[in-house]
Amino acid sequence: LMERVNEQQVLQDINASFEFLNANLTEDTNLERTTRNAHAVIGFGMGGSLAIKTAALRRRLQAAVAICATLPTDAELAQRLYCPLLLQTPGKSVLNSAEEQDQFCQTAKQAGKTVEVKTYPEASDEFWQSSTPAYRASDLEKTLQTSIDFINRIINKTP
Repeated sequence: LMERVNEQQVLQDINASFEFLNANLTEDTNLERTTRNAHAVIGFGMGGSLAIKTAALRRRLQAAVAICATLPTDAELAQRLYCPLLLQTPGKSVLNSAEEQDQFCQTAKQAGKTVEVKTYPEASDEFWQSSTPAYRASDLEKTLQTSIDFINRIINKTP
């Protein structure tokens, strides 16, 4: 699916979504609890890969969470992160090697960027998809709570 997607168009659409939120705060009562530029992005699988790229493109993004994402082959992208990134990875992943993950995190750290990693040792790449045999409800629940806690900590600036 990722090969058939126009990635640039998807990234533009993600950016447009944030701009829509900012532009319509005063007119839309559904957005009354939304704060201008207090945005984060969460993505699973292909969406996680796009979340990483969004974190490297959108200067005003506050936080990004990538779950079961394929890390970018461009390691320099890690140097361009504009916000803290949480990588949540399955311990039995075939998408990224431990070396690739370490390289990405090390490159980000050397550039002064924040990348946190949470690993679910018994999970495989599709643990979050309820329609697959790899589905692990307990790990998915932990993943979602960890994502919410990370974003709240970053946006609310709590330790």
